[in-house]
Order: sequence, then C-alpha cells, then structure tokens
Amino acid sequence: MKKINFYIGANNKTGKVETQKALGVLTRYYEGMNISELIGVWQGKKEASILVSIVCEVVDYTQIKNACRELNNKLDQQAIMVEVLDSNALFISDR
Repeated sequence: MKKINFYIGANNKTGKVETQKALGVLTRYYEGMNISELIGVWQGKKEASILVSIVCEVVDYTQIKNACRELNNKLDQQAIMVEVLDSNALFISDR
C-alpha cells in the first residue's frame, strides 16, 4: 500500500483554508481520505493548512499532478506539497 499526503495551505488572496473546495477537487480523484488541520510555513510565514491523507494500492503520478494543478488554480496556491510514502495500512471489514 501507498500513502499520499497533500499539504494544502491557505488561499493566497483570502488567507483562509478552503477545505470544501479542496475536497471537491480531491473526491473526484480519490474515494476516501482523512483531513487534519495544521499550521504550515511557506516562504517564512505561518499559515493555516490542511493535510489530506489518502491510502491506495497504486499511485498514479499523472493523477496527482492533475489534482495539484486543479488545487493550485481553485485555491490560488503557488504550490501544493505532496508526499508519496510506503504504508502498512490495512482496510479491515467484518462484513
């Protein structure tokens, strides 16, 4: 399994994190995710941010780049930081 972390900062014009807009973009590319609020630093300035974590079996880098382009435009971001990590996550269901 792999874990994809999208670090998304505040809108450059409004100074606010636009979580719903970000999720509107990412839910078109991925079925499930977790969102954490955090403080990030970009160009030496602290800002509210979110971390969106997605666990999947296959990583499609074209999909990641397309999602980031869309996030950059819709959220007025200069850049989105993305991590792709190996994960030992399991999806367990008793159904």
